[in-house]
Amino acid sequence: MKAKPRVFVDADALFAGAAAPSEYGASLVVLRLAEITLIEALTSHRVIVEASRNLEQKLPTALSRPDRSQGSADPGRCYA
Repeated sequence: MKAKPRVFVDADALFAGAAAPSEYGASLVVLRLAEITLIEALTSHRVIVEASRNLEQKLPTALSRPDRSQGSADPGRCYA
């Protein structure tokens, strides 16, 4: 079986994915590919904190949008 591509998702990609006005934004597509397990997306706790802080300051409604799933993150490790 072929290994899935591994992609590091930075704070800009998380922010853009959460703020995407449609389902066709590139960052949101990357996040959706990870959600359906076609790629392995990795990030860090620091990136999640930065993206969350930026969303709270610049676009707080993006954090509570019903069309965006919210997963749980375990601090201190990379996330797949």
